[in-house]
Amino acid sequence: MCGLPGRNEGKFDRDMYQDIHALVKEYKINVLVTLNTMEELYHRRSDHLFDTIKTFADDSEEELISLHFPIRDFGVPTSMMEMDRFLHSIILVIRKIAENQHGNCNLVIHCNGGIGRTGIISACLLLKLQWMMDNHLHPESPQLQSQQPQSLLSSQHKSSKAKFVPIQNIIDTLRVSRKPQMLRNPMQKFYCYCYQDLFAPWYK
Repeated sequence: MCGLPGRNEGKFDRDMYQDIHALVKEYKINVLVTLNTMEELYHRRSDHLFDTIKTFADDSEEELISLHFPIRDFGVPTSMMEMDRFLHSIILVIRKIAENQHGNCNLVIHCNGGIGRTGIISACLLLKLQWMMDNHLHPESPQLQSQQPQSLLSSQHKSSKAKFVPIQNIIDTLRVSRKPQMLRNPMQKFYCYCYQDLFAPWYK
């Protein structure tokens, strides 16, 4: 979790290429998830982010997978189902890289400040991963690939032993590991609770 790489506005004067270089070379990042809208990147003078990622990959011959799921600043995803599908795509990418690199895959999720939209996707991703592990669901199983979350989560295959991890516990952990200000926006926090409600029937 971090803020916008190469942020270049106001008091910020960061170099995009150097930030991407540091993520890959120093922090060994394999996957970069961007949550900024293209309009926002343009206004923050960071609209060359994706071109810089490609240039770095060409220069270094090291692959950095870039995933983009735009969410407006201070907002929430417009569709919970689209977000859920995006989370699943992240999980599939992580699994593929981990298999190719013997279990090693490092992921960074960012927006602008790295506390609101980043908090939503991070918390919901951790919740989905926990649910999949609790119910022994493989990321590439036909059950997950073919069904919408509503129908899948309302099925009769409910966990009888796993203990439900409340989303608030996940949020608290993110605040400790990143910043205490994470997900202080009431609407963004409430969105995470709504996503949690999809999984609750599996733990009854």
